[in-house]
Amino acid sequence: MIMQHRGGGPRRRQPASTTGWVLRALALLLITGCTTVSFLEEDEQLYIRPSVTVTPESDVRRRRALESELFDTLRPIPNTAWFGVLRPWLWVHYAVGTPEEEGLRSWIADRFGEEPVLFSEVSPHRSATAMQTWLFNHGFFESEVEWEIREPGARRATVDYEVTVASPFRFGELEFPQGDGDLEEAIAATRADSLIVAGEVYNLETLRSERVRIDRALKNQGFFAFTPEYLLFEAERDMEARTVSLRLTVQSDTPDSAKVRYTIGSITIFADHSPGRSGIPDDATVIELGEDYRYVQRRERYRPEVISSALLFNPGDTFSRVQHVNSINRLMSLGLFRFVNIRYEQDPQEGVLHAEVLLSPMREKTIEGEIQAVTRSDGFAGPGAAVRYRDRNTFSGAETLTVDLNTGFETLLGDGNWAIDSYEIGLEGVLAVPRIIAPFGRWADGRGAVMPRTTLRTGFSTLTRVDTYRLDQFSTSLGYQWSPQSSIRHELRPVEVTLVRPLEFSASFREVLDANPTLARSFEEQLIIGGSFRVIYSDRNPTRTEAQHFLSGQVELAGNLLSLVKAQTTGRNPNADDPFTVLEIPYSQFVRLDSDSRYFLPLSDSTMVVGRLLAGGGYPLGNSSSLPRVKQFTVGGTNSIRAFLGRSFGPGTVAPESAGGPAVERSSDLRLEMNLEYRFGIWGMVKGALFVDAGNIWSLDPEADETNGGFQIDRILEESAVGAGFGIRFDPQIVVVRLDIATPLREPWREPGDRWVAGAIDPLDRQWRRNNLVFNIAIGYPF
Repeated sequence: MIMQHRGGGPRRRQPASTTGWVLRALALLLITGCTTVSFLEEDEQLYIRPSVTVTPESDVRRRRALESELFDTLRPIPNTAWFGVLRPWLWVHYAVGTPEEEGLRSWIADRFGEEPVLFSEVSPHRSATAMQTWLFNHGFFESEVEWEIREPGARRATVDYEVTVASPFRFGELEFPQGDGDLEEAIAATRADSLIVAGEVYNLETLRSERVRIDRALKNQGFFAFTPEYLLFEAERDMEARTVSLRLTVQSDTPDSAKVRYTIGSITIFADHSPGRSGIPDDATVIELGEDYRYVQRRERYRPEVISSALLFNPGDTFSRVQHVNSINRLMSLGLFRFVNIRYEQDPQEGVLHAEVLLSPMREKTIEGEIQAVTRSDGFAGPGAAVRYRDRNTFSGAETLTVDLNTGFETLLGDGNWAIDSYEIGLEGVLAVPRIIAPFGRWADGRGAVMPRTTLRTGFSTLTRVDTYRLDQFSTSLGYQWSPQSSIRHELRPVEVTLVRPLEFSASFREVLDANPTLARSFEEQLIIGGSFRVIYSDRNPTRTEAQHFLSGQVELAGNLLSLVKAQTTGRNPNADDPFTVLEIPYSQFVRLDSDSRYFLPLSDSTMVVGRLLAGGGYPLGNSSSLPRVKQFTVGGTNSIRAFLGRSFGPGTVAPESAGGPAVERSSDLRLEMNLEYRFGIWGMVKGALFVDAGNIWSLDPEADETNGGFQIDRILEESAVGAGFGIRFDPQIVVVRLDIATPLREPWREPGDRWVAGAIDPLDRQWRRNNLVFNIAIGYPF
């Protein structure tokens, strides 16, 4: 071991070069073997891992867990040790030294080196006090901690702690404040939601959380100036029953202003506020929206009633913290303002709050251009360019008009051919209005955490697969989005119209279509007229340590209303062999369901397990014999089963080289996919992941069987593809750049009994690497 002086640091000679310190590290490893104590000063001892042993006087559950929790209170933390002997990061510290200049040595020292933790820094008495404090805060009011210093070897020392505990005390009765004042009555009204449950083990943190819970409830009932510190728990212990009875009181020195239930007095909206400015500018226009309700603007920008509709409170309303926060969120969701703040001037005598809503506008009209690295879930990637025009206040009602022009050239990653496989150009216009424009809009009353929106979208795109086909697509839709709660979002599109026109088939691709009628039907000209509804639930919060969820479900219907009308007017039912048409174009009729479920389980500050299940299916009805190509499901690619190229296999056991070869993009009626990913930190912004993906697509055609991808529930596992790999992610919190490397573990198109290929993995074989390793470069996390 190397010694370290308390003031001047360790005595060591600085290596003269990178080669020198590398050789020194090797020599250090050979000479010292499993120990570093020989590098300590003569009067120093290395602090090694202490022990904590709990001895219960009576029945105490979870003794091992209790020992672990007490161990976590000990300070300082010993140097990292492998197998209790090897201390590699301490070796790094002495081998690399303390570089004075930035460079490789400095990076290694900062990232991997650990300075020695000396026993002279340890205070057993302080650690024993910390353990007793922890025990007391967790209901073990009767505990003793004894310690013994042990020296297991030369220049090493540690402490063995013996902890004696009796069974913990539990919560007894909880008495809320008595009285007929507004504050006491409001506190008592929160009793039903109390976190303190009789019979549960006493925990000081539960008392703190209870105070915060009550304060939040009071804030929503008008007690603007109240804080949790004004609440006090008086405790009485019953030694025989081993319970703690609690009496909740309001501190005697609580100021009168904190006991007042406030209402909103006046509201003043500053529509173009500049930071640092106060009061109404001399050149401003003041518009009276009502009694004690003013709108101040220096330049006419927005219609006042649009901005005021984002606020969830009015003069005379009782103050609510939830309404305050949601009003700020709604104003920000308009997309008009750089900063939003609501501040209040208290008048305790009158019990009112005068609100000032401060809005700092963004530039209304902008043109943005960017060069993109386009990556798509179907495995195609390449350079692209985009130009966006945005008007944030198109008709002075906080509407947002966005026009996007996108173009890109793509190649299929992983096939060894870097020639252009496809090129695409698209133009789309979107007009978003921050309110529901519909005669039936009462289902979205506009009181949610974000402003409801009506969205009109229209666009055109053309995609050319070189030497294969061209696909033109026209689309338009009318949609509504609203959020009744911050965790729930609804999306309704009552009108969606899409026209898909496949053109310019190559001779070889025409032969493929002639040989596969089902595939040919999916490449026919398609008119899709329908609608969809989607609901999304998400409780994601990066600061939370408990499990989190994301759930999404969508139902889509097309052609059903048209077919009903046509059947009534023509007297015949829709038939795929003689379909009804609109503008002489057969329209599609189908029902389609899709779901996305994700589960996020944080294990520590830097590790997380994430799982995802995708399930979706579509079925053609009446006027159609197959789903439109653009509505079918696919698997594979950067955000799906990453060991396989996008759209490269399926349905079922159909081999990739069949039905025309890899040029045919695989899609079908049903998708089942599962993903499991373990994410961990590596260094700073560099993250890592280990993952397993599985799934496939299948056909729901009644005539389809095992040979052509037909679905059978008892063959799901047998016909699922499986892949695994690892990934590196660069995450600076702005945009995530991701590289995933994966290899197939199971190929469902092989003969039964020979589908698992994990046994053939051979990373040292160049040919195996070329045929099996799939590299996925993408922007953002896969899910």
